[in-house]
Amino acid sequence: MRRGARRLPQKLLAAVWADQWGRSWLLWSQLALVGMVVSDLLTLRAFRGIVKNGILGGDIDWVVWGVLFMAVFAIGSVLFSTVTAWFAARVGEEVGHRLRCSVHEQVSQVSWGNVAIHGARVVDVGGHVQLVAACGFYDRFVSHFRGDATPPAAG
Repeated sequence: MRRGARRLPQKLLAAVWADQWGRSWLLWSQLALVGMVVSDLLTLRAFRGIVKNGILGGDIDWVVWGVLFMAVFAIGSVLFSTVTAWFAARVGEEVGHRLRCSVHEQVSQVSWGNVAIHGARVVDVGGHVQLVAACGFYDRFVSHFRGDATPPAAG
């Protein structure tokens, strides 16, 4: 395993923990996971009661009530599992969005040739504002890498 790959989980956890919403969604996700585990354990405990006291003990009431409790705990486990997955997805959404915004901000500060972008503004560094205004920065940027860049229209 590469050296950087071992540090990736630590970096990811640091990114999640640094984000306020990501941190709260992570904590809620883990709390829902604990609820799911408790529901699963209670389901097994109800099953044990059915076998021990109902079937082996010969008490049909234990069987009926045990089955009802197992159904309730199984439904609770399903609900907690769904909530855990939803909260985990929110962690990814929040942290991914914040990281994309951070990268966009860093890339936006880079200068391409004579056109520099600062935030949402295109700054004229060398007379290319007409080109950017005529065909849009994104089209100009993409066409530059495709090799079909066109000169600015006179006018």
